[in-house]
Amino acid sequence: MAMTVSTIESPMRVLGIHGGGGETWLKELGAPSMMFGVWDAFEYVVLPPGGTAGVHRHNHTEEIWLVVSGRNTLTVEDEQKEIGSGDVVLTSYHGAHGSHQVGDEPFVMLVIAAEYIGPRTLPVKTKGHYFVGNLRTTAQTETNLQGGRGTARVGAIAADTMRPILGAPWDTIALISLDPGSSLGPRNLNNAEVFVFITAGQGIAHVEQEHQIDLAAGTCLTYVKDSLLHLEQKGNERLEFYFAELGIPEAGL
Repeated sequence: MAMTVSTIESPMRVLGIHGGGGETWLKELGAPSMMFGVWDAFEYVVLPPGGTAGVHRHNHTEEIWLVVSGRNTLTVEDEQKEIGSGDVVLTSYHGAHGSHQVGDEPFVMLVIAAEYIGPRTLPVKTKGHYFVGNLRTTAQTETNLQGGRGTARVGAIAADTMRPILGAPWDTIALISLDPGSSLGPRNLNNAEVFVFITAGQGIAHVEQEHQIDLAAGTCLTYVKDSLLHLEQKGNERLEFYFAELGIPEAGL
């Protein structure tokens, strides 16, 4: 069992990211090289006012953007869309995208990339495909989440939406909000790995051997396969977090 714990403190400054303008603040969260799945990157990205990331194409990965705060004009393929808190952007292998911060508030997002493991020759309608949606506005109430207790609000991308766009074996991409006194798990991750990023509230992560990790906004956890997943809300405020689960491909894929 292994997991990583990181925070958003001390990001590095990047100038002209992907040929864009202004500065970007970026921090790597987690360590994909420690994991068994096809994870490629976990990044915390901040575009200050006026910052842009130039349009660029991914030739070996697919990407998921999870918006934490702020506003941004997203350029994906030949279209532009404004995105904000709670929005998710899926960009397929060989897709092109860029972004331009909007307004006075910095734009903050998480970037999760995975190695594309599908066929390299894709139908025209699939190559470069993308999806934009809001997870907070589509959330529904669920009880006893993944073996836990209490109730939670869960906004998740439907499997039928992911499959035409993403080639990696994603199981869940969601924004989850645990109500006071509620928990997610405990659950053993036998054939999966999980990324968790806390956006609001407080809680604890239970780990094996009776250890606990305090959770607050800006805390990131990555769970390697065979880990124990068990998150518990604490205090009066809901514990809200982005959650991404990736299956472990069978040998030979």
